[in-house]
Amino acid sequence: MPVSSNLSPVAATSPLSTKEAAAYIGCSPRTLSNWRNRGTGPTFVWFGAKHSRVAYLKADLDAFLAEHRSTGASDDIAAAIAAGKAAGKKLAETPLTEEQKALLGTLISPLKSLAVSGGASA
Repeated sequence: MPVSSNLSPVAATSPLSTKEAAAYIGCSPRTLSNWRNRGTGPTFVWFGAKHSRVAYLKADLDAFLAEHRSTGASDDIAAAIAAGKAAGKKLAETPLTEEQKALLGTLISPLKSLAVSGGASA
Protein backbone atom coordinates (compact mmCIF):
# COMPACT_ATOMS: atom_id res chain seq x y z
CA MET A 1 0.00 0.00 0.00
CA PRO A 2 1.47 3.31 -0.99
CA VAL A 3 2.01 5.77 1.81
CA SER A 4 3.08 8.61 -0.43
CA SER A 5 2.69 9.32 -4.10
CA ASN A 6 5.18 10.20 -6.81
CA LEU A 7 2.47 12.29 -8.46
CA SER A 8 2.98 15.98 -8.89
CA PRO A 9 0.50 18.26 -7.06
CA VAL A 10 -1.38 18.80 -10.33
CA ALA A 11 -1.47 15.10 -11.14
CA ALA A 12 -2.61 14.29 -7.59
CA THR A 13 -5.96 15.95 -8.34
CA SER A 14 -6.14 14.88 -11.98
CA PRO A 15 -7.81 11.64 -13.06
CA LEU A 16 -5.41 8.71 -13.36
CA SER A 17 -5.35 6.24 -16.23
CA THR A 18 -5.91 2.57 -15.49
CA LYS A 19 -2.16 1.98 -15.73
CA GLU A 20 -1.39 4.84 -13.32
CA ALA A 21 -4.13 3.77 -10.91
CA ALA A 22 -2.89 0.18 -10.93
CA ALA A 23 0.64 1.34 -10.12
CA TYR A 24 -0.70 3.59 -7.37
CA ILE A 25 -2.55 0.81 -5.53
CA GLY A 26 -0.05 -1.93 -6.38
CA CYS A 27 -1.94 -4.20 -8.76
CA SER A 28 -1.94 -4.83 -12.49
CA PRO A 29 -4.09 -2.90 -15.00
CA ARG A 30 -5.73 -6.26 -15.84
CA THR A 31 -6.80 -6.66 -12.20
CA LEU A 32 -8.46 -3.23 -12.28
CA SER A 33 -10.22 -4.21 -15.50
CA ASN A 34 -11.46 -7.44 -13.94
CA TRP A 35 -12.67 -5.59 -10.84
CA ARG A 36 -14.52 -3.07 -13.03
CA ASN A 37 -16.27 -5.88 -14.88
CA ARG A 38 -17.30 -7.50 -11.58
CA GLY A 39 -18.17 -4.21 -9.89
CA THR A 40 -15.82 -4.92 -6.99
CA GLY A 41 -12.91 -2.54 -7.44
CA PRO A 42 -12.39 1.13 -6.72
CA THR A 43 -14.84 3.71 -7.99
CA PHE A 44 -13.99 4.91 -11.48
CA VAL A 45 -15.15 7.49 -14.00
CA TRP A 46 -16.38 6.77 -17.52
CA PHE A 47 -15.76 9.40 -20.16
CA GLY A 48 -15.17 9.80 -23.88
CA ALA A 49 -17.35 8.78 -26.76
CA LYS A 50 -19.63 5.92 -25.70
CA HIS A 51 -17.78 5.67 -22.38
CA SER A 52 -14.71 4.47 -24.18
CA ARG A 53 -12.24 5.64 -21.53
CA VAL A 54 -11.89 5.05 -17.82
CA ALA A 55 -10.14 7.13 -15.19
CA TYR A 56 -9.65 6.92 -11.45
CA LEU A 57 -9.55 9.71 -8.90
CA LYS A 58 -6.82 9.50 -6.27
CA ALA A 59 -9.37 10.09 -3.49
CA ASP A 60 -11.39 7.07 -4.68
CA LEU A 61 -8.26 4.90 -4.77
CA ASP A 62 -7.34 6.01 -1.25
CA ALA A 63 -10.86 5.22 -0.04
CA PHE A 64 -10.71 1.78 -1.68
CA LEU A 65 -7.40 1.03 0.03
CA ALA A 66 -8.75 2.21 3.39
CA GLU A 67 -11.84 -0.02 3.05
CA HIS A 68 -9.68 -3.07 2.35
CA ARG A 69 -7.18 -2.72 5.19
CA SER A 70 -6.66 -5.72 7.39
CA THR A 71 -4.27 -6.55 10.19
CA GLY A 72 -4.21 -10.21 9.25
CA ALA A 73 -6.15 -13.41 8.86
CA SER A 74 -7.69 -13.21 12.34
CA ASP A 75 -9.55 -10.03 11.36
CA ASP A 76 -10.78 -11.65 8.16
CA ILE A 77 -11.88 -14.80 9.98
CA ALA A 78 -13.63 -12.83 12.72
CA ALA A 79 -15.46 -10.76 10.10
CA ALA A 80 -16.52 -13.90 8.21
CA ILE A 81 -17.79 -15.55 11.41
CA ALA A 82 -19.74 -12.42 12.38
CA ALA A 83 -21.25 -12.20 8.88
CA GLY A 84 -22.17 -15.91 9.01
CA LYS A 85 -23.83 -15.53 12.40
CA ALA A 86 -25.80 -12.50 11.21
CA ALA A 87 -26.93 -14.35 8.08
CA GLY A 88 -27.88 -17.43 10.12
CA LYS A 89 -29.89 -15.34 12.56
CA LYS A 90 -31.75 -13.65 9.73
CA LEU A 91 -32.45 -17.04 8.15
CA ALA A 92 -33.69 -18.47 11.47
CA GLU A 93 -36.03 -15.51 11.91
CA THR A 94 -37.52 -15.95 8.45
CA PRO A 95 -40.84 -17.85 8.63
CA LEU A 96 -41.15 -20.87 6.35
CA THR A 97 -43.80 -20.97 3.66
CA GLU A 98 -46.31 -23.83 3.67
CA GLU A 99 -44.51 -25.34 0.68
CA GLN A 100 -41.18 -25.21 2.52
CA LYS A 101 -42.75 -26.80 5.61
CA ALA A 102 -44.18 -29.64 3.49
CA LEU A 103 -40.83 -30.25 1.83
CA LEU A 104 -39.08 -30.24 5.19
CA GLY A 105 -41.62 -32.76 6.50
CA THR A 106 -40.95 -35.15 3.60
CA LEU A 107 -37.21 -34.89 4.25
CA ILE A 108 -37.48 -35.46 8.01
CA SER A 109 -40.07 -38.27 7.88
CA PRO A 110 -37.63 -41.04 6.75
CA LEU A 111 -35.13 -39.91 9.39
CA LYS A 112 -37.74 -40.21 12.13
CA SER A 113 -38.61 -43.78 11.08
CA LEU A 114 -34.90 -44.69 11.16
CA ALA A 115 -34.56 -43.28 14.67
CA VAL A 116 -37.62 -45.23 15.90
CA SER A 117 -36.39 -48.52 14.38
CA GLY A 118 -32.90 -47.98 15.77
CA GLY A 119 -31.39 -47.45 12.34
CA ALA A 120 -31.19 -51.19 11.61
CA SER A 121 -31.97 -52.29 8.10
CA ALA A 122 -32.44 -55.78 6.71
